Amino acid sequence: MTRDPFDSPADRIGAALRQWGVYLVVGTALLLFVLGGLFATAGKDHLISGTVVRIEQTGTKQLTARAIVRLDDGQVTVDLPSKTNCRTGSTIKLIRRDNMVGRSFRAALAACAN
Repeated sequence: MTRDPFDSPADRIGAALRQWGVYLVVGTALLLFVLGGLFATAGKDHLISGTVVRIEQTGTKQLTARAIVRLDDGQVTVDLPSKTNCRTGSTIKLIRRDNMVGRSFRAALAACAN
């Protein structure tokens, strides 16, 4: 069997580079996929109210607090800002973000201002 004279590494690299259109299409598709993921997380914010069911202290060196909040459609866990005076049974204001991925909740700035 004879060896093909056009089967060197340089010829293989040159053949791959001649397919630049395929690489351009694949790169564009990947870029659109990544940008679509960024835009899918942008959504609308809604101010809602809930009732604090329980306050939990977390962390070992720096104590942080999170609250279990009862809403109309279930319970959620949110991290509380520092120096928030939330107590069990108090009303808390949350910001609900609806987007293509789902819902997320966070405490408002004046979360438990009574």
